[in-house]
Amino acid sequence: MKRKFLFITACWLISMIILILSASKNSYNIDGSFKVSINRIQQSLTTDLEKNIQLINALNKEELPLINRIEIIDYRHKTYDESNRFFNVGTIKNETVVFKPIEGTNYIVKYSIENNPHETNYAFLWCVMILTGAYFTFMIHILMLNKNIIKPMNKLSSITKQMARGYLGEVTLQYKNKDLKDFIWGLDMLRVQLSYEREKKVELEKQRRTLVAGLSHDIRTPLSSVKNYVIALKEELYDSREDKNNAFQIILDKVEVIEKLTKELLESSSKDINHIEVIPKETYMFEIKNRLNRIIHQKTDLLHMDYFEGELDENLMVLVDFERLQEVFDNLVENAIKYGDLKSIKVSYSTEDNHQLIEIHNTGTSIPKKEVKYIFNSYYRGSNVNDKPGCGLGLYISKQIMRNMQGDIYTKNTETGVSFVIVIKQA
Repeated sequence: MKRKFLFITACWLISMIILILSASKNSYNIDGSFKVSINRIQQSLTTDLEKNIQLINALNKEELPLINRIEIIDYRHKTYDESNRFFNVGTIKNETVVFKPIEGTNYIVKYSIENNPHETNYAFLWCVMILTGAYFTFMIHILMLNKNIIKPMNKLSSITKQMARGYLGEVTLQYKNKDLKDFIWGLDMLRVQLSYEREKKVELEKQRRTLVAGLSHDIRTPLSSVKNYVIALKEELYDSREDKNNAFQIILDKVEVIEKLTKELLESSSKDINHIEVIPKETYMFEIKNRLNRIIHQKTDLLHMDYFEGELDENLMVLVDFERLQEVFDNLVENAIKYGDLKSIKVSYSTEDNHQLIEIHNTGTSIPKKEVKYIFNSYYRGSNVNDKPGCGLGLYISKQIMRNMQGDIYTKNTETGVSFVIVIKQA
């Protein structure tokens, strides 16, 4: 900024010097002009006084540049300096007075010349005023620009650099300029958003680590059981066929648990569970009902649980991603078995506002009222989990899948247990 001030000041000073020199040159030219006129008049004068008077009176304005008046004076009656009798110059008020003798006579001619013509003075003054006004106007503009824009932007740029390095402290700058206020407000909003994203990232990383540790523990427990039963079978510790079948069944159950936990781990490793890809297609409810029946029978037949299969009032066509819907069924049936009393599961079907509802009910303990609104949150596990394996992602993922299919899922307590209701959009 100092360099700009010095450069502008130097330009103004140079302009003033050029203007003054130009005015001086113009004055010099004027001086030369009136001297030439005086000499020309003097050469025309004679010793005849009457002729000289007539000659002077006959001169017009064009022949008398800058000469206001001419007088012939008898110097015998005036004080006159003999040493300057050939050419004398004096100044009276605003006029320059030049005395020239008429050779061979007792008379001298007095020429009165205007010192500074009004036109020249006004032009010079106008130029000085315009240049000086422009100089000060520009300087004031530069100072205001420096105060209101450049200095604030320098401070703001330092804040953005700090934010880039990770500092997300509060922006405390205050300015009257509306544009700067808006910019600072936006910068502060960016800081708040970055701070939120950082905290969210830290929390997600913490949750991921907790998830991995929890799943590792959950997988280790059934894996240890599988290992023990395999060793027992290898060492032929079981004699009867029934004991061996029971061992194989336990191994199969534990493998299914491991498979389920592994699936949850893979799902949770996705960068954004909220954007699970679904490809809805038109599907008849009869196909969905058959798929749900197979999934439930696979679970309940081994556990000797009662399964009450509901009937469809109408074979409607719905919009679903069939494979993703099966994931939802797996999660809900698994939860019904894991947290129910292992007595029975019941499925019922109904329609409401162009949607198909599928209700999966299991007998057992109901969900505490204060926990109902949290069970679809990621990583949330209720107070009734005890030592049951899981990481709290199954219901959360199921909720996201159904929403991405323009449907929904919710839960409700009943007199005999808990129901999960799947809402599917009709085609």
